[in-house]
Amino acid sequence: MEKVNNLFKKMSLKKALLIITSMIIFFVTILSTLTILITTNLQHKILNTRSITINNTSSTYQVETGIVYKLAPDSYSYGKLSTSNQINYYLTISLMIILPTTYIILGTVLIVKIYYRIKLQVPIKLLKEGIDCIANQDLTFKIPYDSYDELGLLCNTFNDMKDELSKNNQKMWKLLRERKALIASVSHDLRTPITVIKGYLEYLDKALSKHQINEEILKTTINNMYQSSQRLECYVDSIRNIQKIEDIEIIRSEVNFSNFIYLIKKDFELLANKYRKNLVIHDKTKSKTIHIDKNMILKALENILNNAFRFATNKITLIILETDDYLNFIIQDDGSGFSEEDVINGTSLFYSSSLNKGDFGIGLSICKIICEKHDGQVKLANNSSKGGTVIMEIKKLSLNNFF
Repeated sequence: MEKVNNLFKKMSLKKALLIITSMIIFFVTILSTLTILITTNLQHKILNTRSITINNTSSTYQVETGIVYKLAPDSYSYGKLSTSNQINYYLTISLMIILPTTYIILGTVLIVKIYYRIKLQVPIKLLKEGIDCIANQDLTFKIPYDSYDELGLLCNTFNDMKDELSKNNQKMWKLLRERKALIASVSHDLRTPITVIKGYLEYLDKALSKHQINEEILKTTINNMYQSSQRLECYVDSIRNIQKIEDIEIIRSEVNFSNFIYLIKKDFELLANKYRKNLVIHDKTKSKTIHIDKNMILKALENILNNAFRFATNKITLIILETDDYLNFIIQDDGSGFSEEDVINGTSLFYSSSLNKGDFGIGLSICKIICEKHDGQVKLANNSSKGGTVIMEIKKLSLNNFF
C-alpha cells in the first residue's frame, strides 16, 4: 500500500484522478456485465418453466435422398408464468437496472474517497495546520509534504511564504528594537549638550551678577556654548539623515560597470588625497552591466571609505568581487582594526566607540540600511594585517527579476 501511495505522490492531480477513475470504471463495467449476464440467464430459466401448447398436431415428413425429416408443428404457444415466477422475472429485470446503477453510484463514491485519501487528505490537513500556526503567530513550523503534484508545489510555496513572513516579522521586531534604542539614545545624547549649554548659561548668570566676567571669559564661554549647539545640531541632522535614507525607495537601473568603476576611482581618489592616504582598487568583476541604485551605493561606499581613511595608517584597498547572486565591495585598511564589540555592534544605530567617534555612529548604519534595501548586508571583520575590513554585500538581479 505504501508503494502505491508513493507512486501516486509522483503523479499530478489530473493524472491520478484519471487513473483512479479508469480503474473504478473498469471494475464497474465488469460487475455490470456479469450482473446483466446472470440476470439474463435467470430470466431464460424462469421463462423456460412455462408450459408449451401445440396448436397443430399434424406432422409432415419429407424424404430426400433416402433421409426422412420430421417437420415441426405449424404453431405453438407458451402458457402463463406462475405468480411466484412472475415476481422472480420482474425482480431479475429490476436487478438488471438497479445493480449497475448502484455500481456506478458506489464507484463514484469510491473514486472520490480514494482520490481524497491518496491525493488531498494529507496536504489539506497540513495546510490547515499551517494556517492555524500562522493565526497563532507561530512561524517555526514547516509543512513536511514531499510530492511532485500541484498540492506539493502549493505546500512548498506555502513554506516559502511562511519563511518570508518570518523574515519580515524578524525585521519588524528588529526595527522596533532599534527604534526603542534610538529613543533611549536620543534622550541620553541630547541631554549632554543641553546640560553643557545650561551649565554655561548658569555660569554666565552668576558671573554677571558678581561682576566677575571679562571679555576673554565671555568669548571662551560663548565659543564652548556654540560648539555644544553645533553638536546638538549635528545630532539632529544625523537623525534626519537616517530617516531620509529609511524613507528612500531604492530604484534599480541598468548601470554600465566600467563607468561605475570609473566614478568610484574619480570620486574616492580625491577623498584619499584629502586624507593623504593611498587608495588601491581591484576590480575582479566580469559583468558588463548590473542593476543597482547607483547613487545609493556610492553614498554607502563614501560612508565606509570615510571611516577607513580616518583610521587607516597609510593604505586602503577596495576589492570588488561578484558571485552568481551577489556583488561584494570589500574595503580593507591598515589601521588598528575592530574590537570584538565593534564587529558585533558596529552597524547598530548610534553605537559609540572609537569606530564612529564624532559621527554619532550613523555612517555604517546608513550603509546597512542601503544594503538591506538591496537585499544585502554589511559585515565587519579584521584582516590578516590586523586592520579593519568592511564587506558590503549587494543582491544581484537577473533580467527576469528586474522586469
